[in-house]
Amino acid sequence: MGKPGPAGPADAQPSEEPFPALKREQREALEEIHASGAISASMSMSQLMHQDFRVSFPETKVVPIGDVADALGGEETPVGGIYVSMKNDIRGGILLVLPLDHICHLSDLLYGRRPGDTKTITDQELSGLMEMGNIISRTPTRVRPAHTA
Repeated sequence: MGKPGPAGPADAQPSEEPFPALKREQREALEEIHASGAISASMSMSQLMHQDFRVSFPETKVVPIGDVADALGGEETPVGGIYVSMKNDIRGGILLVLPLDHICHLSDLLYGRRPGDTKTITDQELSGLMEMGNIISRTPTRVRPAHTA
């Protein structure tokens, strides 16, 4: 089964640290949220899909909102996303961005079609995909690492 994940520019130079602008404790807390969130999202998606489903977040970046398009390959790159704001212990937001082909693959899985059947997303499919996006992106916001408790 494919593992949808966020898009990134092919020539991006990864930083040594996944969150270089943050303090060590903040990086550790985000990394724990990231790992725990992927596990929890996998369990939630498996229940929704009635099959084994693994969520992975192959790349996580802390990016000023004005730089998001460039970080994803430019304004012409076809992607879909969902933004979830965090207003409790951690302030900020999570922007889950997937390349269009991954979104189509998720739609195939959700609606029981063969992988590759979906080429565009209809309004009818949007509701189910939005719910999947909410599950995947909100799960990390419910995880409270020891660093923030």
